[in-house]
Amino acid sequence: GEMETLEAEWSLLSHAEEIQQGLGNLFNLMDTEDSGLITRLRQAHIQADSLKRHYPRMAEFEERLLTAYIDLKDLSADLEVLLNDVEVNPARLEQVGERLNLLNELQKKHRVNHPDELLSLRDALKADLEAIEHADDNRVALEKALLEAEKEAIRTANLLTEARRRVGAPLSQRLRNMLKQLGIPNAQFDIVLTTQPLGPTGADAVRFHFSANKNVPLQPLEDMASGGEMSRIMLCLKSIMAEHLQLSTLVFDEIDTGVSGEIAYRMGEIMREIASNRQVICITHLPQIAALGQHHFKVRKTETKAANQTTVTPLNPEDRLMEIAQLLSGANVTEAAILNARHLLADNHP
Repeated sequence: GEMETLEAEWSLLSHAEEIQQGLGNLFNLMDTEDSGLITRLRQAHIQADSLKRHYPRMAEFEERLLTAYIDLKDLSADLEVLLNDVEVNPARLEQVGERLNLLNELQKKHRVNHPDELLSLRDALKADLEAIEHADDNRVALEKALLEAEKEAIRTANLLTEARRRVGAPLSQRLRNMLKQLGIPNAQFDIVLTTQPLGPTGADAVRFHFSANKNVPLQPLEDMASGGEMSRIMLCLKSIMAEHLQLSTLVFDEIDTGVSGEIAYRMGEIMREIASNRQVICITHLPQIAALGQHHFKVRKTETKAANQTTVTPLNPEDRLMEIAQLLSGANVTEAAILNARHLLADNHP
């Protein structure tokens, strides 16, 4: 990176005189005309060459001295190149120092640890600047895209409104019929659509209006329905939804709140019908519904100072019998409750 290159150059420039002097001394040691290493080695080679004429064993030494002489001459030439490359340049030293100081100040200013991070920051700021400079162009494109999106949203919302109007009356009639089977013979139910500003759920406000009695005007469901009525309505809605949605599992969490007796049993039958082609998990306190399931689990909640713990235990046939008997009679399980529980299980699992 730039910082490493500048630091290396600054180190060289700041020690240029020292390096020049050292290289000069080294060059003189090697290549002084009278006493340099090259001169002495050349003299030694001449002497060895003259001796080998009368003493053949010197031939090897003469060759080695010649090789050393040639190598040393090459080293001297390379050293001279290095010496000429080193330049004392105060102006360049000042320029490099200023650049290093600037980079260090920028790193501190922008709280980064490496010059590469400065480059990334520069690129990001450059991109932001270009975005600002082309803001008008971007705005026009965005406005065009927004207009197209609004057209598509309105088209989709209109289709949704049409679908709601198309299914509203049949759905209301279906709910009224189901509620009659669940003990609300005079149930009135209607789906009311009112126009609202376009939003995530379309351009309609969808309200359920309900009345359990003939002579009572329909009112918003949340204002009119009791707990038991709300439970039955929710079960009917989920039952109808299950016919049209690919749901592998449905969970009913105490959907039987506020009902008992025959009505509870009918609600259980609806859940069992739903379970004919998907998994249904039902959390209940009613024995009529608990007896309908293929499998029975007991849920216990334990509270401690450290944490709350929930355990789920599968029940074998005997444990299930006692659990349903307890749901029938309370903590003190009677023989009559056990007999009643046995009949419930036998009727539902022949």
